[in-house]
Amino acid sequence: QQWNDDKEKKEQQWNDDNDDEKGKKNKDKHNPLKNYSDLSNSVFAATNGCFGLNSYGLSKPQKQQNNNTKYNYRKASVSKEIKIHLTSNIQTDFTKEDMNCMIIHPKLKFVACSGSHNTKIYFYDVKAKKRQQDTGRKIKVGIKPRNKQELKSVLANADKPMEVIDGGQFVNYQMNMSPDCNYLSIGTFKKDIRLWRINYLKPGKRDIVQESRFGSTELLCSIINAHNASIICVTFSCDSKYMVSASKDGFIKVWNIIDIDYARGNKPTLVF
Repeated sequence: QQWNDDKEKKEQQWNDDNDDEKGKKNKDKHNPLKNYSDLSNSVFAATNGCFGLNSYGLSKPQKQQNNNTKYNYRKASVSKEIKIHLTSNIQTDFTKEDMNCMIIHPKLKFVACSGSHNTKIYFYDVKAKKRQQDTGRKIKVGIKPRNKQELKSVLANADKPMEVIDGGQFVNYQMNMSPDCNYLSIGTFKKDIRLWRINYLKPGKRDIVQESRFGSTELLCSIINAHNASIICVTFSCDSKYMVSASKDGFIKVWNIIDIDYARGNKPTLVF
């Protein structure tokens, strides 16, 4: 009798676990946000009044499931209701300018931004800030300083960027990152092109998060007078093998950026 009771308990436990697993699969199957990256399910906004950079996450609201009824995940998936919540607040030191351009890693490993009157590019650690502020409590967002004393306090508590690089002599109006997230280019209305490599650090055995993270940037080359007119756009091909630049006079050039010995001073070759 004891053996039969134990057997029934194990079978019931197995059935419950199986139902939970099926429910989880159905939930994931009908979740419209599951098929998108962390970046696609995020919104970034710069609060210029208090010099903050906020990230927001998108999620489907979870409705309470009645134990006596089955939860219809398919019906819930067609709902147009999307929840948006603040996930992090990075305090920058853009006190005298607006945020002009920004790029974000698809897995939120970093966000790079530049000001409207600043040639420098600042790299901030979004994921670390999210982990730091993920305490279940409401994240506080600063208010616009009303006097010099409050401004001084804001600057004293500003988050330190992981790295700061100089984009050039002109203000950066756009930044682009290659699809493989290894290269960075900027547009500054000059005739020159600057190309950086983004280096990543591998996780150590004792690291809590076992994934690569932002390490540093490396200026690979500067192509002087790449165009005869001001360059208005620099972007990359979908396979990250080529860099494409466009100038104000309507010309487009394609550059090969792989298999180049940048250490010896070689520069990208013009394809056409």
